[in-house]
Amino acid sequence: MHTRRLSLIRLLTTALNSTLPNSLANSLANSRQANRLANSLAKTRAIALAIIVAMVTLSACASVVTKPAKPKIELVSIKPLNINAAEQKLRFQLRVINPNSFDIPVEAINFIARFNNTNIANGKSFQSVVIPANSEALLSLDVTAGLSRLASTLGTLLQGKSLNLDYELSGTVQVETWPTPIPFDVVGVMDLSDI
Repeated sequence: MHTRRLSLIRLLTTALNSTLPNSLANSLANSRQANRLANSLAKTRAIALAIIVAMVTLSACASVVTKPAKPKIELVSIKPLNINAAEQKLRFQLRVINPNSFDIPVEAINFIARFNNTNIANGKSFQSVVIPANSEALLSLDVTAGLSRLASTLGTLLQGKSLNLDYELSGTVQVETWPTPIPFDVVGVMDLSDI
């Protein structure tokens, strides 16, 4: 389609720039015929120019990018990876749901995790993934949590004899086709007996 459009533009441009051969101009004895021919060429050039402008306008409209609707983020799981005296590595698995009628190419996700209103971890994933239109994808984010904050939160939970953990994930999703990050905020309760 694009090649056909370029060929048509080249053909019209050539027609616009063509001049009458000298032999034909010399053979036109009648000035009325010369005027008719000049008017005809002017009309042809005007039509060709209108076609070129229309084609350029249509191709510009085709490249307009629509702002994506905010993707929905859900926390699927939290898994401990390793522990040492100062920190705990955790793997957050997130479900990213694309409500749009077009694919979303995710470049990065930044987030802060809060457990029981305490900042526990923050992280950034540069895992590029394309989330299909009206579909979802799973992303894993490995983060480091301060062991003292995590232990304090878990100690508070155990004192209350509850295994339900209030959590909040907030941050941004950077989409390749959109210039600014798209914010998200997810609040929920996780049953720690499932971990």
